[in-house]
Amino acid sequence: MRVLWTTNEDPLKENSLVFLHSSMKGLKIHGIDARLECIGTLKTPRGFWRAVRHIQSMSNSFDIVHSQYGSACGLATSLSTNRHKIITLRGSDWPDSYSSCLKTKSHEFTSKILTLISLRRYSKVITVSNRMAASIRRLRIAPPVTVLPSAINLNQFKLIDRQVARNAIGEGSDQRPWILFTSLSIDNPIKRYQLACEAFNIANQRCGGHLRLKVLSDIPHEMVPLHVAACDVILCTSHYEGWPNSVKEAIACGVPFVATDVSDLQEISINAPPCKVCKATPIDLANGLVDILNNPFNRALNGLIIRNTVQSMGTETSAKALANIYKSQL
Repeated sequence: MRVLWTTNEDPLKENSLVFLHSSMKGLKIHGIDARLECIGTLKTPRGFWRAVRHIQSMSNSFDIVHSQYGSACGLATSLSTNRHKIITLRGSDWPDSYSSCLKTKSHEFTSKILTLISLRRYSKVITVSNRMAASIRRLRIAPPVTVLPSAINLNQFKLIDRQVARNAIGEGSDQRPWILFTSLSIDNPIKRYQLACEAFNIANQRCGGHLRLKVLSDIPHEMVPLHVAACDVILCTSHYEGWPNSVKEAIACGVPFVATDVSDLQEISINAPPCKVCKATPIDLANGLVDILNNPFNRALNGLIIRNTVQSMGTETSAKALANIYKSQL
């Protein structure tokens, strides 16, 4: 089976398409050849229609066309003449809240409208979270919806002793508690880095100034697991997310999270203490951080409980689930 994957993500951006390449490898075991086609910028009418023509010229030589995002990518792909079209929504294309920044809010609103326009042209919708799926099902206009979070390599992201991880990255002498914040860009308004800094400063003051904020944004992906495992807790301050991959990676390493109420993290926190979902205020997030740091846990034991919440999201399991979706469409 041949499947065309479309995306308008920049393939040269550091770490931007790692989860897609991982999924492609997993699908090969099931006899599915997925081709990832980057269709370029869609910010201008000329660029959009050029992408539409390009997709149309390719699509009929594939069994299925699968848009890996909604918004403009989803709309362009929906105009393919292939009968079997699937779309995956990942969060930025279906925000459940809007930024207070007018420019960002306008972009988010436009993305959601473009996604909404395109949904009826697809035979199947995949969302990365239960929360998004419930939101789309309430519309009563979309095709069948299935939840399938982006895959994670559980062989790469695994339980690693904190000290071992710090030694491996050359920081074994630093015994302070580390709070992890991850974003491809700290200027991304969705991630709210400033809110993370404010929460950290309050927690740091309450802990005698002995904490460290570890910001992860521009290191090679093969080094990410060690940096994650070297931390004591990950802080997520996003105002919306599909399913934050950085949190998923931390969970797989047995690292608990303190997060705003995004995606399915509330469900995870119920089944994986000491993970916490807090109000999006510096003091509430700081309280969550201090509570975890003041009650240290055994990563080898409690970390396994946390990790089990993402066990079904491994590359092999996700690939099998996606392969079954493809086969059901044909």
